[in-house]
Amino acid sequence: MAPRRTSITTALVGVEDDLAEQLAEEAYQDLVSRLKAAGFDVVGPEEIAASPEIARLQPVGRRAKGLGGMSVYGPRSAPLLTGHPYTAAPLSSSKSAMVFSDISAELDALVLTPQMALDYQWLESTGRRTYVGSAQVEAKVWFNVMSGSGAHFVYGQRKGLGSGPYGGFLMEGHHGSAEPFGIMYEVDDRSDSVALSNALANAGLGSLYRQSQVYAIEVAPERYAALVRAAFQGLNMSIVAELKKARGL
Repeated sequence: MAPRRTSITTALVGVEDDLAEQLAEEAYQDLVSRLKAAGFDVVGPEEIAASPEIARLQPVGRRAKGLGGMSVYGPRSAPLLTGHPYTAAPLSSSKSAMVFSDISAELDALVLTPQMALDYQWLESTGRRTYVGSAQVEAKVWFNVMSGSGAHFVYGQRKGLGSGPYGGFLMEGHHGSAEPFGIMYEVDDRSDSVALSNALANAGLGSLYRQSQVYAIEVAPERYAALVRAAFQGLNMSIVAELKKARGL
């Protein structure tokens, strides 16, 4: 038996924290502007921060490490709080929903938690197969807005009643763009020795050959930022459209 295992590890290069935070702020302000233009009264971050209920949620800041190693960024004017779906913060989503429900009842406002997850690559593989001495995985540069992006909402009718009506306007499936924004190049090869693996297999000893390569995907920041702006503008437009539909506009 001579099984094969192939893996590719990638890292995004060229998107600094300052740029990511700036784009998060722009996305937030774009959503606020669209809501106001559609005739919605928007509660500002200052009013939310003044609520005594907000103390039940711990501030995370403008950036955090999320689930699966995801880098998460929040707007400067409305920093991340524990319970955001993308953060690995120690607070269940149900508990955070109850807190936001109480804040909603206090302010008589629908609470939205917008979110957008981006990927920079497209991976394909042969998957896990038995009795086959080959394995293949491919990666290409691909800007991708991931499934589940959109906004969660909660509306509390009275404080202390637990979570009020809640739900989400969430995107189904991944949506990508072939617009070029970066290049991929190999930075390391951690594969086993082919000669040693073949020698062990020919000797009848069996050999697991592991191929492991590391690639960097280096972006042109201005092109990447342009794609991010187009993505959050389209997503925000969809969120506002759903709210208008719910209001009967």
